Amino acid sequence: MLLNTGSTAEVVLPINFHQTNKHMKTNKTVMMTMLFMIMSMVSVLAQGQWGNSNATPEERATQMTERMKTSLKLTDDQVAKVQAANLQMTKDMAAARESGEDMRTSMQSVMEKYNAALEKILTPEQFKTYQDNRRQQRSNRFNGPGGGNASN
Repeated sequence: MLLNTGSTAEVVLPINFHQTNKHMKTNKTVMMTMLFMIMSMVSVLAQGQWGNSNATPEERATQMTERMKTSLKLTDDQVAKVQAANLQMTKDMAAARESGEDMRTSMQSVMEKYNAALEKILTPEQFKTYQDNRRQQRSNRFNGPGGGNASN
């Protein structure tokens, strides 16, 4: 606050200037802590959603099979066949990533082969449920929290 007393101007600080300054430092500390926590949560959620990017093809295939066993109510015979199809697909995906070829075309080819194998293993109802689940996963990936827009 500026106080004009004739020929000289005086700066008069509010009575609680030091308290205000201390309050601002506290707010900054709280905000930085919250930012750190949010960034940590995003990291944890991303790992949970997309899995461990360092997992081997075998580990990924096993994780996929376990999820499918539950969601599609697979028989024991189907579990063994789905595990083999998942392992082949995860190995093919890893090879496609490392090949240096057009990723989109390579991945699309791998998925077509994988879907054809699953269609032979699953009942028509299970395969429809599998397709519905895949559509939902894609929708969540593009439109979920932190996701982009499906039109991109």
